[in-house]
Amino acid sequence: MYFVNLFGIGIRYWNCDIPQSVFLEMDEARRKTEGKWEILLFDTDFLMSFGILHWQHLSETGEKRAFSLSRDNRIEIKQKSKFIDKFKSIDLLGEESLFPKYSTSLKNEDVPLKEGHQRMVLVHYEVGLFAKFEFNTPSFEVDHLRFVMVDPIPGITQQWLCGIELNGSTLTSVKNDVLFRGSTVYMP
Repeated sequence: MYFVNLFGIGIRYWNCDIPQSVFLEMDEARRKTEGKWEILLFDTDFLMSFGILHWQHLSETGEKRAFSLSRDNRIEIKQKSKFIDKFKSIDLLGEESLFPKYSTSLKNEDVPLKEGHQRMVLVHYEVGLFAKFEFNTPSFEVDHLRFVMVDPIPGITQQWLCGIELNGSTLTSVKNDVLFRGSTVYMP
């Protein structure tokens, strides 16, 4: 049994396209109350006043998660309790080495904006055991893993880790243990 653990800060996010007419009404209400988007869009009473049951209903692509590539975040690869590799998530970018140590790819998640809509990206920041992946394989080398990156909010954020593949098959996280750290809203 092999494990890949991601420890540190990550995000849970929703790409939301709000009809321009609804957005203008929401913005007017926000200005009157001097509220902040990151509070109002996660407030179900505020959303209900516009006929929206939950912020997740604003996103056609659904909830997504991504792990920050930073010096503080760690990735561990283990066989049972024995460490195979342990490194900082920023190492996936390969900026400090002549040749990349890890196999990576960039996933294009560019969702076209619907005409007559306002794009908002709702973000929850989380910290802790962001993801734990388990897999069995008769033989394993770190080269068999591919770390899949995404730019969740083009032009605003850097690349984040959004998935791991083993020999071309996507691994599914079997566990996470995170604490909510805050939220924000981006309007790219």
